[in-house]
Amino acid sequence: MSWTVPGRTKKPTMRNQGEADNVVHRVRHAGKQLEVATLDLSGSIDSLRDEIGKLAERVRALRRSSLELRQAA
Repeated sequence: MSWTVPGRTKKPTMRNQGEADNVVHRVRHAGKQLEVATLDLSGSIDSLRDEIGKLAERVRALRRSSLELRQAA
């Protein structure tokens, strides 16, 4: 699953644990940065909810940053 934060050059991407570690990829020619987040799907539903909450906070932070950049321009 992946999604783009509108107006932002960073694109959060979600993968299952074991597919990839948390990492950032830069797409030079497109001026984009992709963030890959790993979720542990083998744990309890509560631990998964906690991880999703942390991921959601990261997406919100990217969105806030995007809005700040737009307002500054």
